[in-house]
This record gives sequence, C-alpha cells and structure tokens, in this order.
Amino acid sequence: MDIKYYLGIFLRRWWLIVLSTFLVSSFTYVKSLREPIMYTAQARLLYEANNVASNILGQSGMMVPMQWNNPVDTQIQLITTRPNVEEVVKRLGIRLTPDEVLSGLAAEVDRNTDIILLRYTGLKPENSVKIVNEIGRVFVERDKAYHKETARETRHFIEEQLMKTEKLLATAEDELRTFREQNQTFSVAGLGSTYSSQLTSIDTQLIDMDVDRQVVQARLDEARRHLEVTDPGVISRLEKLQADKTFGTLSSELARMESDVALKRSQYAADAPELKAAMGERDRLKGIVERHAATILGRTPDQRELQSAQTPTETRYMSQLIESQTSIAALAAKAGALKGTRGTYEAKFKDIPTKDLQMNHLVRKQQAAEETYTVFFKRMQDMRITEAVNTGNVRLIEEAVQSVPSITPLGKTVGLAALLGLIFGLGIALLVEFLDDRIRRPEEAQNVLELPILGLLPWVENRTTVSGRQRLVTLDDPRSPVTESYRALQTYTRLVDPDRSYQTFMLTSPGPKEGKSTVLANLAVTSAQLGKRTLIVDTDLRAPSQHLNFDRPNLVGIYDVVYEACPLEEAIQPTDVEGLDILCTGPVPPDPVQTLHAEAFRKMVERLKCEYDAIFFDSPPINLFTDAAVLGRTVDSVLLVVDVRSTTRQGTLTAKELLNKAKVPLAGMVVKNMTSKNSRFHNRYFERYYVDRLKHMADD
Repeated sequence: MDIKYYLGIFLRRWWLIVLSTFLVSSFTYVKSLREPIMYTAQARLLYEANNVASNILGQSGMMVPMQWNNPVDTQIQLITTRPNVEEVVKRLGIRLTPDEVLSGLAAEVDRNTDIILLRYTGLKPENSVKIVNEIGRVFVERDKAYHKETARETRHFIEEQLMKTEKLLATAEDELRTFREQNQTFSVAGLGSTYSSQLTSIDTQLIDMDVDRQVVQARLDEARRHLEVTDPGVISRLEKLQADKTFGTLSSELARMESDVALKRSQYAADAPELKAAMGERDRLKGIVERHAATILGRTPDQRELQSAQTPTETRYMSQLIESQTSIAALAAKAGALKGTRGTYEAKFKDIPTKDLQMNHLVRKQQAAEETYTVFFKRMQDMRITEAVNTGNVRLIEEAVQSVPSITPLGKTVGLAALLGLIFGLGIALLVEFLDDRIRRPEEAQNVLELPILGLLPWVENRTTVSGRQRLVTLDDPRSPVTESYRALQTYTRLVDPDRSYQTFMLTSPGPKEGKSTVLANLAVTSAQLGKRTLIVDTDLRAPSQHLNFDRPNLVGIYDVVYEACPLEEAIQPTDVEGLDILCTGPVPPDPVQTLHAEAFRKMVERLKCEYDAIFFDSPPINLFTDAAVLGRTVDSVLLVVDVRSTTRQGTLTAKELLNKAKVPLAGMVVKNMTSKNSRFHNRYFERYYVDRLKHMADD
C-alpha cells in the first residue's frame, strides 16, 4: 500500500470527508453562537507553613509537614470541597446549587511559589467576583477556626497538667524543707553536687520531652476520637504501626539523629557545614519515617483521590494522626536514650554518703517539679497568645475586583472544528473502505487471486441501444479505446502459453450481473473480425442472454440438439457479424448440469471443434452453480471476469478455489469497468494517436 492507494480511497470517498468537515464545522459554529459568554474572576491566597501560631505551638521542630505531597496541593483540595461551597451559597443567597458552583471553581499553585490562584467562572460577572472572594474568606475563616480550636484544646490540657504539677511541686518543696530542718543540711557538696547538676540537666530534658509527649498524645487522642467515627479501621492500623519493627528501628535512628543535631548545635555555629549536614540527614530520615507511617495508616501518594473525597476536617485529623504518631515514636526513642545515660549517673551515687544521697534526691525531685511547672506555665501562656492572635496558615492577599470574559475567537474555534471534522472524515473514509469488500483496483484483484490479468476493460456508458438490445461496443464503436481493449484481450488470451493452440474458451464470473456475457460477446466479435470462423455457445442454461445481444430468437438450441435430436445445422444461427455464429439454449432444460454431462452434448462439442476456429462458451456464475466447473473441463482456457464495481474479494477467492478444485484450465482474469487514472490516460493517448491520424488521412 502506497500513498496513491490512500489517495484513491480519499478521492472515492470525498463526499464523506466533505460532509464530515461541513457537519462538524457547522455544528461548532452554531453552538459557538449560542454559547453564553462566561466570566472568570481570580483571587490570590498565600499559604504559610510556619506562621506565628505554628512557631508558638512548637511545631517547627516537633511536627513537620507531611513529606509525600506538597502542602499547598493539600490546601487546594481543601478549598474546593463541598462544605466550603455550601457555606458560600448559604451566605450569598445565590440561585446556584453547590454542584454548579463546584463545576466552575478551580484552584492551582502559582509556579515556584506558595501562592494559590483561586478562580471561578460563571455566567454573571458580578456573581463570579462575589463567589471567588467569598470562597477565599470562608476558607481563611475555617483555617483560623481550626487553629484556634487546636490551641484552645491544647490550652485546656496544659491547664489540667499545670494544676497537677503545682501540687507535685508543693509536695516536693515540703519534703525538702522538712529534711533540711531535721538534718540541718541545706546544700549538696562534693561529687554529689557534680552528679546532681548532670542528672538535673538530664531530668530537665526528660521533663521537656515528657511535656511534648503529653501535648502530642493529646493531639493524637483527639484525632483518634474523630477518625473512629469516619474510619473505624484506623485504630487497628495504628496498633499495627506501633508494633511494626521497621517503624521502631527508624524511630530509634531518628532519635539518635536528633541527639546528634543537638550535640553539633552546641559545638558549631548555626551556618556550619557540619550542623547543616546533620540537620539535612535528620530531615531526610524524618521523611522516611513519616512515609512509612503513612503507608501503614493508609495515606500514600497514590490515594489522592481518597484524600480529595474526604472533608477538610477528616483530612486535617488524618495528617494530625500521622504527625503525632511519628513524633511520639521519636520522643520515646530519645527519652529511652536519655534514661540510659541517667542510669549511668545514678549508679555513681553509691559512693556518696546516705544523707547526701537523700538530700540530692529531694533536691532533684524539687527541681524537676519546678522545671515541669515552668514548662507547662510557659506553654499555657503561648496557647493564650495563639488564641488571641488567631492566625491560620492561609491568608487572602488579593481579592477579585472584576471578572474577565472568557471568549475564544470564533474563527479559531471553527477552524479547529473543521480540522477535527476533516480528520474524522478521513477516518470514516478509511473505515468504510476497509469494511467494503469490493475490489477497486486491478492490483487488488491480482493480489487476491494471484492470477495474471489478461485484459483491462474500461467503463462503458449507455449499455443499451435504441432498439433495446445490449450494446456491443465492438460493433457500435469499432474505433473506440474500449474496442481496442477487447482486441488486446483477444491477443493475450492466446499468448498465455505460446506452445499451445487455444480453440475453445469459457467465461464465468464469481457472481451474477458482473458482465461476463457482454465480455464474451465482444470478445467473439473481435475474434470474427480477425477472420476466424467463430461460434458463441450460450451454455448459461439457467438465464440465457446471448440471443438478446445479437437480436436472435431463442426457439431452437442446445436443448433441441441434446434431447430432441435436432440437426446441429438447424440449431446454429448466423449473426450480423461476418464469420460469427451463435448457438442459443433453446428451451431451458429441467436439469442444466445433467445436460452438460450428456453424451450428446459432448459429441456436439467435438463436432463444433471440427467446424470452427474459435468457440466461446457462456456459463453461469461459478459461485452459484456447478455448471462452470463441469463445462470448464471440456475447454482449452477459462477466463474469470472481475467487475471492480461489484465483485468482492471473498467472492473472487471462492471462485478461484472452486475452479481449482474442478481442475479447469484457469488462464487468468479479465478486469472490467475500469475508471482509474490509467484508463483515462489510455483513452486520451488512443484518441491522440489513432483517431487524430484517421482524421488527418481523411483530410488528405
């Protein structure tokens, strides 16, 4: 298949391509005219991961944002959730459903920034501005409310712990005062003082971590309470995470890295490469821990569709659950390491006198209670400031002032539609062509049958004459290019095998109405015009037509010779063509195949061979009847007529297979009704070379 093949397809199916292009373009043009103008308004929001409130809460070092997705992307998912839209519709009182608002709402990240571009597209410009601004305000308010609620719940928890710690501090101070009064000892001396200061430092770190653990545990419990309702399986997954050995190992390694960062922070400046490298390694490991926790708890990057289907509250609590669990594991591992160091120092107190030891224990107990009270008191003050400040992570930095009409140039739209229609039309043309089983070109017939083409016969217009008989172009127009094609066919049928002498010919076709009788009549005329004594035998005993081609009566014929013992001379009729006779069928026999098998028919053929130079047998279509298979075994050459307007590929294959099974001498095929460029070129060349010369000779 080459480009000419596809070009031929498109030329044949041009009306499909034009119709498809016209319909698609017209539909797009009409739809564009009726399409209402849409107006788009845009607002801008700023996301701040570490704002004032988060720094007060201590989240910058204890709970980092999730690492498996962009926090700004999470905020975009939260903005475009149904609860926010429902609140906007309620506040504005507009006649739009939440689904209609959601269909026109879009949010995206301004590249390389933490700015969120919030857009709304609607029919009314004033509504677009109101809706996009109100959505931004509602989301900012809800973000602030969330952070305020978190700070308030944390403050309540710290106040409870502060009251308990205050009682413990009072008890520790009373015990220390009583011991001093009874033993007249007011300070720790010697090694006890050194060990005591070291243990106090460790206890201070443990107390601070314990406070952090209690705060994080409170956030974890809060998230669990809410998620137990919407996601009951989260508790079992949380227990699985706590029992996971890999998670425990990673948490221990993370605690070691935290200690290493703390040590290097005391040894190096803030911009020292050693400190930066340690912090980078810690952050990398923290990301690994959180991703592992997210995998077990069911929040992986591949579940973004599930995340977008959650409400904003569910999304926040799920993030809070994972962050809190990771932080608790890291704090527990770090506390375990400190407790091991603490045990080492406690073992050294064995060599210290008993009273100094008791005094040291009471002092450390009092200092620990006082440190705990100080930490809780400071945290409570921070929570009060956070509630008063009431800042969230998102701010509306630019409201929409006006909307912009979304207008696509009509010419561009129609042009693109025409292009799509053209492509669609080309596809339809190819589909129809491939579904059409008809043979369109001689090359197709040759590829399918693998037989030589003995003749290419052009399309003939006005197939019937004024008298009503079938038009024979070799009689009515002997100087036409079509007649010349028949003469060429006459020549090539005898050159199939130059060593053989061809006297009898049979023409058949795969199906009915494919022109094999007309081809046979014209071929016989050209044979007679060559001076050969020629006979046409109409052996199509089912639908005879040769008597119509030559305007002869069909009263006496083969039937009479075979069954009625009619003399052959009385059955054969002369035609208007010199040297050409015709033997019609006569009455149609009840069993045509039996007639062809009759001994009288065989003797008739043998006698005709002695009297004529060329005999042409017309037979029924091979795919419909077995007549051609029976008759073909008695002739010298069989020609298969293929009509490029009606013959199918499957039909030709079936015809060839039947003829081969009958072992008939199939010489080749005749392709008729050609309308290709080659035929038109042949016609023009013939007219220029032959007709023009005849005119020139007549003028002379």
